[in-house]
Amino acid sequence: MNEIFQELKESLLFMHVPELRDTCKQLGLPFSGIKGILIHRILHFLKTGELAKTQNFPEASKAKKGINYPLLPETLILYGSYKNNAAVRAFMKTLVGDHFHFTAFGIDWIKERWMSGDPPSFQGFADFWQWQHQANKKKKPTPKDEWRYIRFTQDYISKKPAASHKETIEAWKQEQTKQSKKARNIIKIITESKHSQCKH
Repeated sequence: MNEIFQELKESLLFMHVPELRDTCKQLGLPFSGIKGILIHRILHFLKTGELAKTQNFPEASKAKKGINYPLLPETLILYGSYKNNAAVRAFMKTLVGDHFHFTAFGIDWIKERWMSGDPPSFQGFADFWQWQHQANKKKKPTPKDEWRYIRFTQDYISKKPAASHKETIEAWKQEQTKQSKKARNIIKIITESKHSQCKH
């Protein structure tokens, strides 16, 4: 049985967040949270029949209602006020340089700081981003499981270096569709098996 859950997890990693939220709704589960939390919630429920405990950000990491958080180096990046939008990107370029762009590593780092109750300032984020940018030049980072798109495209390009960007994206779309369908089929098999066991 563990093998089917590992197979399901692999396919769920290919699904987009809206698809994962829809899956949670169909299973009668809460559908808020980031990709990793949604996948954990689905797997935990299908394995145990119970709702996984939700990890919430501490109050110290949350923005307070009615308070303005200006784009300044010393301003804390808080859950509820921070956005990956054009204004923030333009401001970060003033701290980092024109080479700044939003990255999965950077966004994950902020979320980890939120979870620990130690939200960073914009300057702290800029310092981390610069450090990570330099480190990536020396050694290409290994994408986390949740970043299946990055992993797929890296593997695809390494196998087919002559492939165009369009071809790579098309290959990803085909694989993503295939894995999404596979995940839904596995979930159907698991839930039907559980219902059958309950009847007996």
